Amino acid sequence: MDTQKVEHDAPTRTIRKGLICFSLINIRRTLFHQRSDIYIEWIRLAEGLIKEGDYEAAAQHIRRVAHYFKLNNDMGKFREFMRKTGECYLSAAEKLWNSGQAQRAFLPYIKALDCYREIEDYASAERCSLAVRKCYAMTVKDGLKIFRGSSLDLKYFGDYFRAEEEIEKAIECYEVAARKAIEEGKLILAGGLYRDAGDCSSLLKDVERATANYAMAADNYFKSEKYFEAAWDYSISGFLLISLKRFDEASIMAEKAKKACSMGNIFILLNHLSKVCEQLSKRNYYAAEEE
Repeated sequence: MDTQKVEHDAPTRTIRKGLICFSLINIRRTLFHQRSDIYIEWIRLAEGLIKEGDYEAAAQHIRRVAHYFKLNNDMGKFREFMRKTGECYLSAAEKLWNSGQAQRAFLPYIKALDCYREIEDYASAERCSLAVRKCYAMTVKDGLKIFRGSSLDLKYFGDYFRAEEEIEKAIECYEVAARKAIEEGKLILAGGLYRDAGDCSSLLKDVERATANYAMAADNYFKSEKYFEAAWDYSISGFLLISLKRFDEASIMAEKAKKACSMGNIFILLNHLSKVCEQLSKRNYYAAEEE
């Protein structure tokens, strides 16, 4: 090997590495300044929206700033801007509440609640939680059945109560929301809401209610041509009916699951689940075990 060539190449490689490192540092600095310009612009946009009284839109920009600092491992700034985000959502909620719009106020209250919980300000979070409950009480004062909001409004209430582990209230919200979603022509949403109600009913070990909700979820998914979801929920409903020893009804669910698998060209997993459900519903235990 040519010793002179090796000695000549060594400093060349060192210089090349140095140039690459210098280039990367410059790129990083450029990107940092570009990113800085971005978050400064977000702050400017938020300030303008606050002056206009559009607190909820302002909160969205400030949340971006908070996450910018989180990505840069500046948790102090993250908490500072996440608190400001919560304050903006709180201002938006109070503005709606004071104008008699409790039905619309609850969502920014929930968003403020989430912000405060994220920075572990539990005192502020609790105040927001109490405000959400006031909104709910005002919104459903004439009963859930004549709720005037949208299916999504009720879904958010359901999600709130589920997170608070008030499962019975969550189920009521999800079930009424699902019926409203059907009236609104939102069948996929209805399917998801009935599935949420089924999951919550299972948590309370209310098997009959869970069975009915999963079956309704599956029906709505099937009508929406969401055959995978339909087959899954028909199978779950079928297995629960078997646990209740209602074999004839379980057999119907198994047939529906099989049809959904066929319509959706599903040949793995769910197809087998539906066959297991079918065999169990007919009390063919050995055949079910083979499946």
